[in-house]
Amino acid sequence: MNTNPALAKVNNLIVGLVSAISFLVPWFFLTITYEFFEFNKIYLFIVIVCIMALMWSAKMILEKKVGVAKSPLDLPLILIITSYALSSMTSLDRTASLFGSYGRWFPGLFVIVALYIFYYLISTNVDSVKKIKAAVWFAVTGSVIASILGLINYFGLVLPLMGLQNRTGFLVSGTSYATASIAFVGAAVALMLSLNSKQAAQKLVCSIILTVNFIAATVFGGAIFGIALLTVVAILVLKSQEEDVQKSKAFLFPTAGAVVMFLVLFFLVPQTKNILQRNYPKEVVPSVQESWIISSTTLRDFPIFGTGASTFYLNYPRYRTLDQNYTNTWNIRFDKPFNELMNVISTLGIFGVIAYGIFIVVSVKLCMRSIRVNDPYRSLALVLTAGFIASLVLMALTYASFQSTFMLFLFMGLMTAETVVNTNKNWAKVAVISLSSKTQEAGAIVEDQQIIYRKEILHYIVALPIVALSVFGIYETVRQYIPEYYVRKAVDFAAIQNIEQSYDYQSKAIAANPNRSEYHRLYASTNIAVAQSMLSGESVSDQQKTAAQNLLAQAIRNIKYITETLNPLDPANWEARANVYALLIPAAADADQFAIQAYNNAIQLDPTNPILRVSLGGIYYGKQDYLSAGNLFKQAVNLKSDYANARYNLGYALYQLKAYNEAKTEFEAVQSLVQVDSEDYKRVTADLEQVKILLAQSAAAETKPSVETIERAASTTDQPTTPAVQEPLKKPGENVPTE
Repeated sequence: MNTNPALAKVNNLIVGLVSAISFLVPWFFLTITYEFFEFNKIYLFIVIVCIMALMWSAKMILEKKVGVAKSPLDLPLILIITSYALSSMTSLDRTASLFGSYGRWFPGLFVIVALYIFYYLISTNVDSVKKIKAAVWFAVTGSVIASILGLINYFGLVLPLMGLQNRTGFLVSGTSYATASIAFVGAAVALMLSLNSKQAAQKLVCSIILTVNFIAATVFGGAIFGIALLTVVAILVLKSQEEDVQKSKAFLFPTAGAVVMFLVLFFLVPQTKNILQRNYPKEVVPSVQESWIISSTTLRDFPIFGTGASTFYLNYPRYRTLDQNYTNTWNIRFDKPFNELMNVISTLGIFGVIAYGIFIVVSVKLCMRSIRVNDPYRSLALVLTAGFIASLVLMALTYASFQSTFMLFLFMGLMTAETVVNTNKNWAKVAVISLSSKTQEAGAIVEDQQIIYRKEILHYIVALPIVALSVFGIYETVRQYIPEYYVRKAVDFAAIQNIEQSYDYQSKAIAANPNRSEYHRLYASTNIAVAQSMLSGESVSDQQKTAAQNLLAQAIRNIKYITETLNPLDPANWEARANVYALLIPAAADADQFAIQAYNNAIQLDPTNPILRVSLGGIYYGKQDYLSAGNLFKQAVNLKSDYANARYNLGYALYQLKAYNEAKTEFEAVQSLVQVDSEDYKRVTADLEQVKILLAQSAAAETKPSVETIERAASTTDQPTTPAVQEPLKKPGENVPTE
């Protein structure tokens, strides 16, 4: 045993940071960046991993030896990180593949490498059962804190002095699925801690944690999470020793009763179901069918390495089906599929699928081997296996968030560390290369002395790249973090109408990181807004005109850069470009042609989106090309027949073409699609009355109803439904989206 006090302090610091990050990840957030939650969790984690890696390097130097945990998981992990690296090299959006798509910061190669290093830091340096247990308890405690705060917010309870926490929808884990995922793993681990704890107080605490996390997983994840968690819990109980189960009956049965009672009240009893299932803002994802169609079609077109990590946001608009236009989420461009398995298929391709397949097979086999050994460590092995298996199950339930993937790597590392500590197991060990041995043979030749010399400096050679990688990680963290801080400041100043300060901070964000399309889109829209403000006064000086022209030119440069150079495959960029040119139509003679071209490019990248066609039709309508406008509005109606605004615009185009009967039909259709007595209903009714007057004045007015009117009347008679949620009605030319 090494008695070096400095070495002991370094090792304790590494282990202490493992426990600290395990506790913080479930609930840590900061309000100084644009996105409060996942972004800050990721970069806190990366900084801590970099610090731990520096300490590991110091430990190598103090010990004068290099040690690293080796296990059957090494090959699958190498394959996974290689799949991320290769897919990033061939990615449709390299920035997203390296650092995550904007607002969805996971996964990205940068954080995957950090997780990979984190695994080896844990498995190599957590060298006692006591330290492993401490990390587990910190992780479970962090999970229940996130669950408690989430449930308090869900049920509308108010915490004093916590303004943000009391806002509806504010979840410290980030999203509803992230909260459910953390709770899912926390519940599985708490169950095994309860079964394998010797003290009654610990069993009681674990039972409470299990109950709270189970409720949170069900509330935020839905029935599928509840069913999956019940299944995992049942399997874990069956795999536990009968003696442990018998000793825990006094706690197990009340916990099971509380969970079952909640499930019955939450899902089955109408009186409580309506109260408990609140109208709470939850995350939505595409259906299983829609996700599979998009993932499989993407695999067909990008078979080997996929489109790149975190590029599902590009695949969804390109491959989504027409059926999606008849769901409540028809106007959302999803950036995540239903679950992580489909995300891997879509973004990492066949190579990624094989890598993850090998990883899952090897992981399950190792879990079975780990709990099969009947020794004093078996109870701890069951606890760690529960966390690891629960994290794997989440890949089938939902997409991988940073929080859930962190839990996977945490328990995988702790499980490997337990195997290293446990001499009864042999599937993992720390491979050590001694760097202090010297030859004792007399007359050693020069070549042997050179080998010895290399050995004596080998720990420095190994530590140096680790130090360099850690420094680079901290540098890149600062580089990615600063622009997000600037964007938050820009948003805050915009909220108080301080456009000048907002503009300055947006400029700083782009200067700090020019590779994010979102920064340029926001900057372009701000340039347009400021220019319009300058030109809106009654008397505009030549200096103001010049300044406004410069701002407009800057907006055009930014929007052209993101569409032609930075990310030309993102339909949102082309839509933003079309919006900029549409706003310039009153000031520039050829702006309408540039807007038309941009909308056509957006439509090619998002072909089933009816909104783009309505917007493009509005440009033609403004040019008084009513026939082209009407054709585009009709295409939008064909894509989504219950799209009220498309029909409303089509009605106006037909009105201008003097096709009053057809215009009347469209306005009547709009009436049936919007809420009665709403402002939209009053608006279309007035338009309809105007058309009826014109029809009455026309001798050729047709009294027979159209086939579509008959069909619509029959369908509403047979099956009365409430109108779908619609966007506000806008006349052609009013429907250009704004940033």
